[in-house]
Amino acid sequence: MAFAGALSNNQQAFLSTVARKRSDGGGEVEDLVRSARNMSPDDWSPDGRFVLYTEGMPGNNQTVWAVPLAGDRKPIPVTTLKEGVDQAHAAFSPDSRWVAYSSTESGRSEAYVVPFNHGGGRWQVSSTGGDHPRWSSNGKELFYMALDRTLMAVPVAVSKESIKLGTAEPLFRTSVISAAFSLYDVSADGKRFVIASTIQSQNAPVALVVNWAEALKK
Repeated sequence: MAFAGALSNNQQAFLSTVARKRSDGGGEVEDLVRSARNMSPDDWSPDGRFVLYTEGMPGNNQTVWAVPLAGDRKPIPVTTLKEGVDQAHAAFSPDSRWVAYSSTESGRSEAYVVPFNHGGGRWQVSSTGGDHPRWSSNGKELFYMALDRTLMAVPVAVSKESIKLGTAEPLFRTSVISAAFSLYDVSADGKRFVIASTIQSQNAPVALVVNWAEALKK
């Protein structure tokens, strides 16, 4: 049975709601968590046990949470609320043990990784600006969008309680609207990317015709 995460609004209670519904269209919409603040679902853990979501609007102290899909469904904080800082765009690692996200605490958006439900620590993935981190399907690479809209790749080596990050390498320049809205995803084999890009219109050439009146006579 397949499901898809969704964002809905409960108008009667004026709450933002993260909900789920069967992807085949069957069944009812099921509310997972509600909040007086805006919420948007980010990712579903590969083990099917948690949904990551961002709480808050950009520029208004965003934080990342995880809601369990079983039990009491009490949300788990993934990041700590920091005044004036946006933490968003989170993604689970393939083994569901790590979460990558972006944070503006340095004054610009950078990508980070934290453990999920185990250990401690935090690792900075980007160093010159980065947003919307995504994992490769084998967990050996992290991708993120640089501030100049270049898609970057970072080698990742994961041990039991730690992560070792390699040097970020540029893959290719994209034409997304901005790095902050770099809607993209990685194929399961890690060889292709789906990117929501702007369409660059091409101006048609201008032809200057002289002596057109004489040409009409012919």
